[in-house]
Amino acid sequence: MKRLSNKGFSAKEFFLVFIVIAILSLGIFPVVFRVIESSRNAIVTDSVIIFRRQVNKEILLYVSDGNEILDGCYVITNDGDLCLGNAKHDGFCVDDALTIDISGVKPEGGVVDIIENRVNNIYNIFIDNKYVNIRDNEYYISNNPEAKIVCN
Repeated sequence: MKRLSNKGFSAKEFFLVFIVIAILSLGIFPVVFRVIESSRNAIVTDSVIIFRRQVNKEILLYVSDGNEILDGCYVITNDGDLCLGNAKHDGFCVDDALTIDISGVKPEGGVVDIIENRVNNIYNIFIDNKYVNIRDNEYYISNNPEAKIVCN
């Protein structure tokens, strides 16, 4: 009867397997991180779309109650509401604010350009540590605070 030896891997075999796994990992990790980042950007974009729709809805309700909203730029507060008057630099509203109720991630700042009681553009909306700008229905996402665009 032949006896089997159970010595396990030799040092060379173990090192070779380790090198192969390391090379495969180096090729897979960047792809996985890109997929994760694009998923995060999609979530941010979806949150901005939901926020924009809800702002339009709240403006419509506000105007239908006999109130007026002039065309112009309005600040988004730290709470994700729309400041209808003066806003402090710390992200809080001095005057009335239009409460924007949404489920999910709310913005923590930014500016909304309103024309004819509808959101025209969104500038520098800060959501999930990213800055989002919307121009001509295109979404631009940046992690760079210097990439801010000023409302016209």
